Amino acid sequence: MPVRDPSILTRNLDALRTHNPETVVAIESADPAELSWQPTKTDAWSATRDLNGQPVTLASRFDPQQEAARLVKDLEPDEIASAALLGFGLGYHARAASETLGRQGVLVVFEPDAAQLRAVLEHIDHSDWLARPNVFLFGDAADRAAMTARLEPHAATLTQGTKLVTHPPSRRFHEPRFQRFAGDMTELLSFCRTNLATALVNAARTCRNLAGNLGHYAAGPTAEPLKDAAKGCVAVCVGAGPSLVRNVDLLRDGAVRKKVVVIAVQTALRPLLDRGIRPDFVTALDYSPICARFYEGLPELPDVTLVAEPKAHPAILDAFPGPVRLLKNDFCETALSESLRRPRTAIKAGATVAHLSVYLAEFLGCDPIVLIGQDLGFSDGLYYAPGTAVHRVWEPELSAINTIEMMEWVRVARMRGHLRRKEDIHGRPCFSDEQMLTYLKQFERDFKQMEASGTTVIDATEGGLPKAHTTRATLADALSEHATEAVPDVPPPRRALDPDRLRELNALLGRTVDD
Repeated sequence: MPVRDPSILTRNLDALRTHNPETVVAIESADPAELSWQPTKTDAWSATRDLNGQPVTLASRFDPQQEAARLVKDLEPDEIASAALLGFGLGYHARAASETLGRQGVLVVFEPDAAQLRAVLEHIDHSDWLARPNVFLFGDAADRAAMTARLEPHAATLTQGTKLVTHPPSRRFHEPRFQRFAGDMTELLSFCRTNLATALVNAARTCRNLAGNLGHYAAGPTAEPLKDAAKGCVAVCVGAGPSLVRNVDLLRDGAVRKKVVVIAVQTALRPLLDRGIRPDFVTALDYSPICARFYEGLPELPDVTLVAEPKAHPAILDAFPGPVRLLKNDFCETALSESLRRPRTAIKAGATVAHLSVYLAEFLGCDPIVLIGQDLGFSDGLYYAPGTAVHRVWEPELSAINTIEMMEWVRVARMRGHLRRKEDIHGRPCFSDEQMLTYLKQFERDFKQMEASGTTVIDATEGGLPKAHTTRATLADALSEHATEAVPDVPPPRRALDPDRLRELNALLGRTVDD
């Protein structure tokens, strides 16, 4: 058998440690599996492992490297940019895949058996290719959030073509786990494609919206006074999912309302106001001017602040009947002169207003952060909660046969090619779609980071899909346990823009156009 040299394991783990620290921890904690090593006709070793009393050969007993080359022969760099290998085996095919993809492609390897990994890495030196920053080795403890956090920076490469390759001997040991990982990988690729397509499609109008909002950005209030303004207080982030009607009325209680910060997505603003609930903040980031219709017919809201990303359409900022705070944006900062720039702390960019609501709660210093109306699936066959602003937009199309319920179902069914059957938190079947699942992946990535930093996220939606790295509870229980202290008063800003700063901005833009 090959020499068991402690330095081999050390080199392999040191190579893995920078980019795959969780896997290193699992390997160090495991006892090595029992493998029977055999020499081959080449300088490489083979090994077998017992499965239910029968030996399973993990690599060719004649030429393991030639076998490995055949297994990954379809990984053509001209056709794909990345690969996902299900099963590490003795690592020969993974080495071959890494050499084929080079340093530009991405190699993902899934091996759920830390004991076998340890036994292999104690005997075979793979440190040269394991050290590459484009190689990711996931173990059984890897969840969707960890995969998303590690692989999202490589989204552009992954979306250029990713091929899944299964190591046949490993499949005999771990087929159900391989199926689960393949499903997670497929959803991750969909997440990457959606984000990349959104960025490319919206690039031009993003720049137009940013330029159109320079007046608000330079002369309106910033979000800086909100930093840690509600530290340690409970935040309730209100989405517009179908389950919202199950518990939102608890926020009508004046005694409760004084003890929570309410942050609503713009779609949920009208249902809250119709119930006599005035949120503290509303979030917006949509590119389209149609979203300005969400504010039609609303009364003046001097005590409700719109917190928006500057890429939101200018019509939204103009239509909101209350004060507006814009978040930091590098494009806008570059467009301004030094004298017009002000101190601003960056907040993470949101994929949706629901994500932005959570980031705002985190920026406020709130803990715990409670989610309601965040279904991420079509609970009860519905897309939105009853009474949302979208239903007002649909009103001209309603008739005796084209009801709200019918339009809700059409909204779901038109995504039929992208629908995915999932289980909701009650174990019942529930449809979601690729877009919603993309949002779920981003949430779970964020929730894992919040969990690591000590912030508690409570999923009190009481419907929809389960979310990893959250604590599940009813809204009543969450409020009873955590909403015990009054929230500090955060005075809203004035709606009017600073005329002196506007004049300076106009002069700057005039000079820029002349130049």
